[in-house]
Amino acid sequence: MIGTEIFNYKILSVIGEGGMGTVYLGKHEKLDRKVAIKVLLPEFARNPEIRERFINEAKTLSKLNHQNIVTLYDFTEFDKNLFLIMEFIDGTGLDLVINRLGGSLSVQRCIKIFQQILSGFEYAHSQGIVHRDIKPSNIILKTDDTPKILDFGIAKIILGDSKLTRTGTRMGSVLYMSPEQVLGKEIDPRSDIYSLGVTLFEMLTGKVPYDTTTNSDYEIQNKIVNEQLPPTRNIIPHITPEIDNIIAKATAKNPLNRFYNCAEFSNALLSLSSPHPVTDTSSADKKTIIQSQNNWQSHKSSDPKQKNNKIILIGVLSGVIIIAVLLIIFITSDGTEEKKKTTVIDSLIKKNKTINENEVRTFITQWQSYQNSINISGYLSQYSSDFQGIKRTKSGKTFYLNYSEWSADRSKMYSTAENLYIGVTDIVVRNYDNNNGTVEATFKQTYTSKKYTDEGQKILKIKKDYNDVLKIYYEELIYSTESIGD
Repeated sequence: MIGTEIFNYKILSVIGEGGMGTVYLGKHEKLDRKVAIKVLLPEFARNPEIRERFINEAKTLSKLNHQNIVTLYDFTEFDKNLFLIMEFIDGTGLDLVINRLGGSLSVQRCIKIFQQILSGFEYAHSQGIVHRDIKPSNIILKTDDTPKILDFGIAKIILGDSKLTRTGTRMGSVLYMSPEQVLGKEIDPRSDIYSLGVTLFEMLTGKVPYDTTTNSDYEIQNKIVNEQLPPTRNIIPHITPEIDNIIAKATAKNPLNRFYNCAEFSNALLSLSSPHPVTDTSSADKKTIIQSQNNWQSHKSSDPKQKNNKIILIGVLSGVIIIAVLLIIFITSDGTEEKKKTTVIDSLIKKNKTINENEVRTFITQWQSYQNSINISGYLSQYSSDFQGIKRTKSGKTFYLNYSEWSADRSKMYSTAENLYIGVTDIVVRNYDNNNGTVEATFKQTYTSKKYTDEGQKILKIKKDYNDVLKIYYEELIYSTESIGD
């Protein structure tokens, strides 16, 4: 093939070989642009069904446009062969990066890379495309640590929608398969999420979850279907339990218990790097604060007498402030318990009620998880005792429910639900009131069960209680489609 010219692209050399074909380095003769040209194996190219799928799938793949996905420039048939002409990436396979390190990537570096990978998959899934063959060797890492995902849709071109695990499938692919892939069941984006969870495990530990030296293909497939992944902390002790919890959720055996989408997966990782609430401060305010601190530092005196004077002054001011606070409490108090609740002490408590977006997103993820696992007590624990919500039905009926009414209604519904799945997308957090510790979150919710399904815009109003715990005090679903059943 070297030296052959296809579509103005001249094949220069072999880049690599895999189970689906050979990849060559090519160059556009007029544009002087390097490309990667994948030639499918002859046994695939000769298959009439694959040739038909090739045209249909390649058209879809060529429309993918994302900074973390290798772009498909063109596709063609030539001399009874099938060719995919793709963006050439000057980088190293993620599998080789892990091997060269002799182990794992640092946690910080790993999460930074992995969130970009999730961004690419979130985009592809939004276009209705499932990868089906995720593994580190299908991700190229550029020198600046930008990941590029390879071979989107290639597995579908080769295998179509056949529900089978082929005998002789390469071990490298089996290791990252979801349980539903191993069992030959229907797959969707949550199958990719499982494979991504295994990939994250390997990036963090430098190892795959299974012993490929002693376990056969059958034994590994059996583990995939029946056994949870071991904790990463068994290999890298300093990894936190929170990371293991995220991997466990991504690789849950039941797809309904995994992250609903890659955005939710990414948000869970993001919450690890921002565990503390941060108030919404404008950039101008931040600059002012930094400048004030710098000015203070530059004017500090090294004179011991001046230091002693400052200490005395601070002590006097502190005493004056304490006396003033006590006077305010004494003047405003009439001896009743009710007025004591509005003292300066309460205003100090309010300062601890700031809410940030990561907290809210994590809270919603937990809210979703409790429902999907039908953990009724956990779900109801997220509601405030002064809750007032709205329940609507497909017939247009509206019910205003307080906490006890809502609890009874939801308990009855979830205790009888079968094949329940609640999906959450497009979360928007707004209307912060950090004085009162309240916030509003809206998102698209899908509810499906054996009995009925609905979809709509969910509104949650959330606040922090006196224990600094988020609680829902208002909820409403505005339907965007007709519900089936009440």
